[in-house]
Amino acid sequence: MSHEKARDEAFAMMLAAVRLKLTMRYELGTSLVVEFRDLHVRDADREALVAFAQCELRPLLTRFKDLYLISDTGSVAVRVECVRM
Repeated sequence: MSHEKARDEAFAMMLAAVRLKLTMRYELGTSLVVEFRDLHVRDADREALVAFAQCELRPLLTRFKDLYLISDTGSVAVRVECVRM
């Protein structure tokens, strides 16, 4: 499997995690944290990860202040501002 395909599958898993978390109750203005396995998402993929988060995830997160995508090893972390409070 190519790195890009594996990375895109990891992004799909992040989207599924966000959708699952949207079914839970959170206070308005809360930061949402999604941890992911960084097996296929490396620091070199940061630009693609930010673009994915801004285009695909941020529109879903109108109740949240920020979205944090953090790899399970801590080697990749991205913060995306969702709503200005």
